[in-house]
Amino acid sequence: MVCSPEKAGAACPECLERRILSGLPGSCFSFVHGLHESPLPFASAAVVQIASDGAEECNGSQQSTGYFVLVGLHGGKALLDIQECENNSLENGSQIDLRGKESTDADDNHRKQSIISTITKLTPTQYLARAATSEIRELISSYLNLTTEESVMNSLNLLSENKIVGSGGLDFLNFTGFSEFNDIHPSGHVRHPNILPVLGIVETYDCCYMLHPKFPYTLENIMHYSPEALWSDWHIRFLIYQIISALVYLHDFGVHHGNLKPSAIFMSDSLWPYLSISDICPVKQNCGFAESKRPALTLCCFEEDCSSRDIYSGFNLSSSLDWQSYSKRWWMGELSNYEYILVLNKLAGRRWGDPAFHTVMPWVIDFTVRPDENSDIGWRDLTKSKWRLAKGDEQLDFTYSSSEVPHHVSDECLSELAVCSYKARRLPKNILRSAVRSVYEPNEYPSNMQRLYQWTPDECIPEFYSDPRIFVSLHSEMSNLALPSWVTSAEEFICLHRDALESDRVSRQLHHWIDITFGYKLSGESSVEAKNVMLPPSDPAKPKSTGRRQLFMKPHPKRLTITPHSTYHNKMESCAKCQGGSSSMTTGLLLKDHIPPAMQSQIDYLEEFEQANVFMKLENHLCPIYDYANDSSCCCSSVKYNKSPCSNQDIVPPESVLSVAPDFDFCSFLECFESDDSSPTGYQELLRWKQKSCSVNEYHANDIFSVGCILAEIYLHRPLFDADLLSAYKETGVLPGAIQELPIHVAVLVESCIQREWKRRPLAKHLLESQYFPPSVRSAYMFLAPLQLICTPRDRLKYVAKLASEGTLRAMGECAAEMCAPYCLPLVSPSLSDIDTEFALALLKEFVKCLSVQATKDLILHIIQKILQAGGLLGESFTVKQILPLLRNVILSCIESSKINKPEPQHSWNSFSLMDGLSALEGLVSVLPVKTILRELLQVAASALVDLCQQIGPENTATYVLPHLKELFAELAFSHESSGLSVPTKGLKFFDGNKTEPAKMESRIDLVFLLYPFLAALVGIEKLRECYSTWFLLEQALQRLYGWKPSTDHSGSSENMKGQRFRPGNYTSSEPAPTKLVAEIGKNGRNMTVSNQGSRLEHGSSSDNLCASTSGNQPWFWFPSPDRNCWAPDFLGRSAGMKDELPWKIKASVLYSARAHPGALRSLAVHDDEFTIFTGGVGPGFKGSIQKWELPNMNCSSGYYGHEEVVNSICILSITGKVASCDGTIHIWNAQTGKLIAVHTESSISFPQQTASIEQANMLNQDALSGGILSNAFRGSLYTTMHYMESKDKLVAGMGNGSIRFIDISQDQKLHLWKSDSDEISFSSLVSAICSCASDKLKKDSTAASSSWIAAGLSSGYCRLLDERSGNIVAVWRAHDGHITKLAAPEDHLIVSSSLDKTLRVWDLRGNLSTQSNIYRSHSDGIINFSAWGQDMVSVSRNKIALTSLSRPTSEIGHQQLTFQNLYSSDRGVKYKNMSVLSTISVLPLSRLFVVGTEDGFLKICH
Repeated sequence: MVCSPEKAGAACPECLERRILSGLPGSCFSFVHGLHESPLPFASAAVVQIASDGAEECNGSQQSTGYFVLVGLHGGKALLDIQECENNSLENGSQIDLRGKESTDADDNHRKQSIISTITKLTPTQYLARAATSEIRELISSYLNLTTEESVMNSLNLLSENKIVGSGGLDFLNFTGFSEFNDIHPSGHVRHPNILPVLGIVETYDCCYMLHPKFPYTLENIMHYSPEALWSDWHIRFLIYQIISALVYLHDFGVHHGNLKPSAIFMSDSLWPYLSISDICPVKQNCGFAESKRPALTLCCFEEDCSSRDIYSGFNLSSSLDWQSYSKRWWMGELSNYEYILVLNKLAGRRWGDPAFHTVMPWVIDFTVRPDENSDIGWRDLTKSKWRLAKGDEQLDFTYSSSEVPHHVSDECLSELAVCSYKARRLPKNILRSAVRSVYEPNEYPSNMQRLYQWTPDECIPEFYSDPRIFVSLHSEMSNLALPSWVTSAEEFICLHRDALESDRVSRQLHHWIDITFGYKLSGESSVEAKNVMLPPSDPAKPKSTGRRQLFMKPHPKRLTITPHSTYHNKMESCAKCQGGSSSMTTGLLLKDHIPPAMQSQIDYLEEFEQANVFMKLENHLCPIYDYANDSSCCCSSVKYNKSPCSNQDIVPPESVLSVAPDFDFCSFLECFESDDSSPTGYQELLRWKQKSCSVNEYHANDIFSVGCILAEIYLHRPLFDADLLSAYKETGVLPGAIQELPIHVAVLVESCIQREWKRRPLAKHLLESQYFPPSVRSAYMFLAPLQLICTPRDRLKYVAKLASEGTLRAMGECAAEMCAPYCLPLVSPSLSDIDTEFALALLKEFVKCLSVQATKDLILHIIQKILQAGGLLGESFTVKQILPLLRNVILSCIESSKINKPEPQHSWNSFSLMDGLSALEGLVSVLPVKTILRELLQVAASALVDLCQQIGPENTATYVLPHLKELFAELAFSHESSGLSVPTKGLKFFDGNKTEPAKMESRIDLVFLLYPFLAALVGIEKLRECYSTWFLLEQALQRLYGWKPSTDHSGSSENMKGQRFRPGNYTSSEPAPTKLVAEIGKNGRNMTVSNQGSRLEHGSSSDNLCASTSGNQPWFWFPSPDRNCWAPDFLGRSAGMKDELPWKIKASVLYSARAHPGALRSLAVHDDEFTIFTGGVGPGFKGSIQKWELPNMNCSSGYYGHEEVVNSICILSITGKVASCDGTIHIWNAQTGKLIAVHTESSISFPQQTASIEQANMLNQDALSGGILSNAFRGSLYTTMHYMESKDKLVAGMGNGSIRFIDISQDQKLHLWKSDSDEISFSSLVSAICSCASDKLKKDSTAASSSWIAAGLSSGYCRLLDERSGNIVAVWRAHDGHITKLAAPEDHLIVSSSLDKTLRVWDLRGNLSTQSNIYRSHSDGIINFSAWGQDMVSVSRNKIALTSLSRPTSEIGHQQLTFQNLYSSDRGVKYKNMSVLSTISVLPLSRLFVVGTEDGFLKICH
């Protein structure tokens, strides 16, 4: 039931502009472009701009105040009495009664009455009969000043106080789903929050226009150009809930939409959806200016005296967009190249007349000579983009290799600048000033076609193939665009230019241009080969209305034959080629049989036809169907509408305030806000809901079918139905296969909505009650809907602050509160008045209580900082009462969160939030006196410092914290409070009432009591006394004032705190850790069996060293302990620990051992939370397998068994929750379910098999411990190792031929490939290890190359350092004499490497790599693997482990021996040496343990 007003008159752009400007003279409207629904520019609606007063010539940068849409209503002049209807406001309750009006055309009058009655019934609007300029401006001003719906918001604010004015508030709450008001019927005076506001119906002398605001996006825009804007499942549910809510509103009035599809759903900047009244079936069928006398399938301007009729006539296009039909007709020559490209533009979303996204055409000649098909001179190469032809391959290669984000093309194929330059002679000067250059200079525009073609890297526009007027200037100071010398008139140029576009030469190449502009060469490796890689948007989640839409995923088929000249040419009488007539006769025969003479047989033709047909079937997503009937003839003609009520009703004056009815209580409204935990939302509840589905109106049921199709498309990223699939579904009842790809809860809802029997589809109201929509979605809708009213921000802020203060955010839960924040927080700004600031702070307080720490940092802190940047405008009293408590809550929340056991990334986020909060405090120093700051935030600051010291440990506290407290403690030691003196001593400054110097608070001595005893316990009293020379005065004051005495046992303080660094057992958690199991064993004195197949627990000598945690409330964190005063090698960015620091002593004791694999365990990966470990090794049948282990109980919870070869590398993709594993091919799979998501491999054709040299073979076979290197790794197409770049969510994979491949995890596609260049190395070798800079994140102020590098270790012993942004090789050096087994980067300028040559080496990237000799030796066998723990490295070789520290003196490096030892396990007190050959190792810094894998398949936890 798609409504398409084919019989309603549409106008060309020129006639449409003339009609609007002449019908509404002086109305401040400026025509922008038409809104056409077909590939041709015929429309009955237009985008207009409301400009400020002032002459165009005088204002070079004319400020626009908004864009609006005028929709022409079919039926000619509105037969209404001007005097009766003038200034008749329907918003105030007055309706238009047209029954008594006489008309010469009864049908036209009835139609008009139905249209206006429908519009005024569905939304409050204002009818302006023969409106004057002032009335239209007043209408626009009311909207722009945000006063249109002010009365509704006032009613809601009074309703929150149990008072009511009119019925506006009640009606609105009814729209949001408040069940208390189900028996109250809307009065028609209030707009539904998801219905596009209609500002008015404006009558002119010959037609009517409906005026409504222009919204920036449609759902189709979001789905095509920025799908990541709908980034969560909750957002999708919220969006669909709002659309259905609007349908409920329409259906309650007896009106169905009939045209529901993504392009008919408008979106605001905040992605709030709207349905337009102009798109609903009763109105849309009557859009237009007059009944067209042309055939229904002919598109043309309805104006009989249209001056552009010759330009736009003769096209073989209709208003439908059946791409398969158009493509087949073009392929067979029945449709011209020009027409087919227009169809592709429309499918890609391009808009004729819109400079920002104009319809694009290819340049086909360079205008140097007259086009001649028998000559190669002057023709453009369509196999390359115009950007590539203009820039050159060399420049594009440089751009691609040197850019931080590799790309060739940085702009659209047709930019706004190019369009305005092309049409400069026809566009108003204010548009040229805004789009081209602010200073209008007519001589700067290209003066002729050849210069224009050479100047621009962009493609062409249709006007150069159809409209001779584009050469004629409307500006006296700008000359006409000069024609080429080989034509005599603009008409002749258009004819010859169009002939060139339709020529056989162009037709043979046009499919290449389509592939580049709309097809498969827009992405993947094909775009790289075509030098057509687009620069991606900086923020993919930001909504966009323009962009490059890739229509085709496969190469476009070549055209079979050309279109005859007479078919597309419109001026046969004036064209010599048409007068000849020979070509048309020949082509006519071809079109009859569809077999060109070049074909040798019908078999060749049938083969090409089959290829083209397969291509068309594959691209069925270009013909989406959203309507079950798919027939415009049955649209709404039989729908009966309720009579609109008369306006003779009593309107309650605004002054009179009525108490709410006894059965109403505002508290009952507050009780409707629920969280997702308050009601069941499981799959079974959804199935029970589905069984209750039923509809009572076929037209309404078809709207529900459309909802199901839209919902499925959002999840699938492609349409659910095309014409063929819908036909098959109607005939067989078999659901499309794509249904199975939907999440199960979505599939249930979609299946219910698309039932073949319309009676089995649910009502719209019933859909809102579905368990698919959790309570948080319903609650958020009730909370946010009033914010969409057209009223001032102050009114909206007052309402939402009141609602939040009543506990609604807390009732909705953390998730819903976070989703509501982007809608509410923009209302808070530093420029608010005192009263509004109270509302703003109340709102911020509620959000701080509900949001997570990360959400608070992202959403709240920057708002507080903006308020603080406003200076002292708020005053000391307000800041102390409002700002400081809010900031205190944020900081305390961060501190409390830091004590909870969470993975390291979450703790990092929490630290950043804490730093931001402290930065905000710093901003208050310039606003408030120091006394106030200390009095209000003393406890908070001290608590934060204590918590920080506990986490970083005694060594770091002594190094970094104590020196900064020295001055403070010295000042406090001599204060009058601590010394007992009544007058200031030396150095004391105090406030005496006359001076402006900062005063010292008496309570500051409390800070000593809070910090000094804690620091004494942490670092030791002796160490504390060494740091502070005033320790005696401080301890005397503490004893006198607080009764505190230092502990006499000093021996255990410092050393005991250090000892905790190496003792397992300090790590506490809600779940048992392996060290707790060991402690339990030591307590019971016997073996404990863990319920896991093939697992056993080993305990022994290490159990007596376990101790309880002293902190008891936070996990242990590793922080390297530097000291600037002690010796260290100069390659370290920070030096080692203090001189008296105890070395790290590995006890080399196996705490727990489990059989992980039947064969060798070759790789392992540890999750950040250290609760989960993935092991890769040899599984059953000698195939690769991966096991997932839960450390608290050492259970193998799941695994992945899709590998054919041994897994050589595992990466946990922490951002996505996926795991990548490599056995020569890369498998990406779900860590929770083990389900395969994607497989990446390289073509063996692109990388021919290589032959390994003798030296390489010796290195690989030098030791049986290959660490999982594939036996056939010299096949260049295999991946040999991986490295995950978390900050960019990209996987870097090394290959058997020395190349490096980048893989985008989020987009699931391979990116660029850096091929090896073996010139600097004597032979090719495989990539055996990869690492990147330690931070793995680019700092904003960092420009050094060391912050964005990738290092690749090779089997030849060489190491490459590459620029991560461009792939340029920074350095190549011989790192080892054998196969490099691992690389690591403890610092951004530091690389550690290990090799089968038995050495561990350290490389400082700041020095000459070829001359460095930082070598660590000791192992008698090759080093298979190592793991970093701060500045310490733990390496494994055969059955031994070794420890070394990078913080050795420089003099020792070069001949340093590794300290190695065997692993031991114990059973019943007897120690056993571990004889298993070790294959891999990883340190657990939080637990202070390490895990190893062995060649016999065991996973061992050690300390």
